[in-house]
Amino acid sequence: MLLHGPNPKPGDVIEFQLYGYQHWGICVGNGEIVHLTDQDGWSSLSSPFGETAVVKKEPLERVAADCIYKVNNKYDTKRRPYPPTKIVRAALEQVGKRLQYRVTSAICEHFVTELRYGDYFSDQGLEPRPGDLIEFQHFLGYQHWGIYVGNGEIVHLTGWSGISSAFGETAVVEIERLERVAPVCTYKVNNKYDKKRRPDPPAEIVRAALEQVGKRLQYRVTSANCEHFVTELRYGYCFYDQGPNPKPGDMIEFQRYGYQHWGIYVGNGEIVHLTDQNGWSSLSSPFGETAVVKKDSLERIAADCTYKVNNKYDTKISPYPPTEIVRAALERVGMRLQYSIISANCEHFVTELRYGIGSSDQILMTLAAVSEEMAVTAAKGVKLIGTGVSLSSGLVGSVAAKGVDLTGQGMMGMSSVLGSAAGRGLAAFGNMLFAGAQILAPIVAARVDEVSPGSGTTVMNAAGCVAPWAKSLAARSGDAEEATARSVRQLGSSISSGSTAVGSAVSTGLSLLGSVSAAGASSLIGYLRPETELTTAEHGAQYFW
Repeated sequence: MLLHGPNPKPGDVIEFQLYGYQHWGICVGNGEIVHLTDQDGWSSLSSPFGETAVVKKEPLERVAADCIYKVNNKYDTKRRPYPPTKIVRAALEQVGKRLQYRVTSAICEHFVTELRYGDYFSDQGLEPRPGDLIEFQHFLGYQHWGIYVGNGEIVHLTGWSGISSAFGETAVVEIERLERVAPVCTYKVNNKYDKKRRPDPPAEIVRAALEQVGKRLQYRVTSANCEHFVTELRYGYCFYDQGPNPKPGDMIEFQRYGYQHWGIYVGNGEIVHLTDQNGWSSLSSPFGETAVVKKDSLERIAADCTYKVNNKYDTKISPYPPTEIVRAALERVGMRLQYSIISANCEHFVTELRYGIGSSDQILMTLAAVSEEMAVTAAKGVKLIGTGVSLSSGLVGSVAAKGVDLTGQGMMGMSSVLGSAAGRGLAAFGNMLFAGAQILAPIVAARVDEVSPGSGTTVMNAAGCVAPWAKSLAARSGDAEEATARSVRQLGSSISSGSTAVGSAVSTGLSLLGSVSAAGASSLIGYLRPETELTTAEHGAQYFW
């Protein structure tokens, strides 16, 4: 349990930050909250498959045991709240009632905002209307799309999500409850192309969507995915933010989780790229020394990420003709090439194919353009800095020793706090796994059975193995707390006892660094500017240094 911000007062809205979503309650005083939840005390997010949820009064500490929470009366600027006594009285009157639950219009946030303001608000977005495009933002970093057809239902192209069908060639059009598709992600109404093209009438959109239900359609990441499906229903035309379709010779940038991968499009839905044997991004190869050039399906490489055409150096360097780029790329297929993150990675590979030079050559061209006068000025600056560093090395070493000693003392003092945090973290992780095994496993098993009948049993068996292990993990939080505290104390003691040696090393190192820098700068100045050009002051400075 961790509080961010001021302590809650009666009538305040409390936001709990759980694993990937928010839960909400109303503070009623005496360390208690009233909130909309299920029978077991879980967030109402776990109730979308049912139709009702229970209003409960519980200790704030119990609900916040494994999460961060804060006071968040975020709509006070839009609407004046009721007096605290009225809010608390209304909340307590709801305790024990079983209320209607709907992801779109009656969730835990709607419940607390109606108590505080007399009207419900939620950041979930607008209430969808028939014919609207619904965008689902999955926690894995991609979007899924559906068409709202009314009565709390959507029509969408899916496997689970259409993105999971990229390895096959078809996907199924299904009609499902919006609440069923949305439980593990956020969603919003996003008719984002209405400014580009007038949508068809809602009745026509809904009719066309319902006619597609049950059909198995061609699926392609580049031209027939879930977003293409819904935009064609709404506008009669396919839109997709992926950008223009690639042409032979284009550089393709794939946006992976935290990095980019690159390839050259060679036509027929295929790319050539520098990768490892298993087809992963070349980012997985830096610890080795080589990587393989492979030709792969664009859809296969783009299956779990977004991509776009990005010929970003065309304004600086004229690219080769497309036929020459494609020929050079295909000639390299199967080759094992030298790999280096800084000078021979997947982007260097494609830029060399398109422009004839790797991107690292840009650095060399920039350095070559620096004038001699700027180099002399920079060398003089390095010379002055080097001398200053050398002269101040003793003082810096003393400060470093004191700092290291204080760090060690601080770690010893914080050992119990860090141990407690480690114990709570382990307990939270164990509880999360146990909850996932108990709640999500039946949902996943049901979906797996839809695709492969009988396979859901395997999922349930796996969950049965995970649950006791997770419970055991949470029970061992005390051992983790004690071990962490002991290790931190020992580390702090070692750091503190070594502070003198660290200070001496810092002092010696700075003195050496300063002397070498000053000497090297003097040599560079002498090389760039003959001695006859030096002023009298510079001569004096040379002898002084």
